[in-house]
Amino acid sequence: MKVTAGLVREIDATGRLVLPSEMRHLCNIKPGDIIEFLIDGDKLILSKKEYGCLFCGGSAGLTMFRGRHVCQGCLAIAAAEVKGRTKGG
Repeated sequence: MKVTAGLVREIDATGRLVLPSEMRHLCNIKPGDIIEFLIDGDKLILSKKEYGCLFCGGSAGLTMFRGRHVCQGCLAIAAAEVKGRTKGG
């Protein structure tokens, strides 16, 4: 998804940059999240880095589901819940 918001921010004397709240909200960035910095030619790319399961935070048996890490245990729980909902109404 490419969104051009036209937001401009100034880097302070110590090199810090504040991410606008609109951008944090759009990218689901919360305090404590890990941000990866990448360079592509003359572009600086910021990317939210997720290492654990979206639901439990675990790191074993991770698989990607719609761009997010989910562990096998949480996938099984979710599948059982969905199956139960479709079965019982």
